[in-house]
Amino acid sequence: MKKAILVQAVLAALLAAACVTVNIYFPAAEVKQDAERVVQDVYGVEQPKSAPADKGRSLLDLLGPGPALAQDFKTLSNAATRGVEAELKANQSQLAPFLDSGNVGIDRDGLAALRDQAGLSLAQVAAVKRLVAKDSALKAQLYQEKARAANVPEHAAKVRDVYRGVWRDFAAPGWWVQDDSGSWRRK
Repeated sequence: MKKAILVQAVLAALLAAACVTVNIYFPAAEVKQDAERVVQDVYGVEQPKSAPADKGRSLLDLLGPGPALAQDFKTLSNAATRGVEAELKANQSQLAPFLDSGNVGIDRDGLAALRDQAGLSLAQVAAVKRLVAKDSALKAQLYQEKARAANVPEHAAKVRDVYRGVWRDFAAPGWWVQDDSGSWRRK
């Protein structure tokens, strides 16, 4: 009887030791790096050369356990994300004159927004409203696809939160940008 209990206890201990919990976390730094690459491409900003790899890694970093990622977050790219990025870039080229004139700005959520209708015909206002709506829809789709590419679709809102600041940060000089309080300023 005691032997059976001892065997069960040993088996339970071995089973508990064999259980490994894998926590998949949201790597905000890697998503921000991807966001900067995407936004620079959409806005047509020249991208800086990448820095050399960090050579100061410890032996534990190399051999020990690392964070469990659903996918390599350095690219967050697949056919769907590349398609949305291409559509965003095409829409951005049509929005650019209105951003340059100040009729459109980048709002606090990183979305294009009709800011001022001065100097626009009714047809132009309608066209701008369509472009702004398309910008919003494409960006929402981009965030969903980026989260799916990383196999963490529940983090689409976190992806959006990272991107919203990057869209504003990389806005061209002279564009209007809305701060978190809702005030507009020319960059």
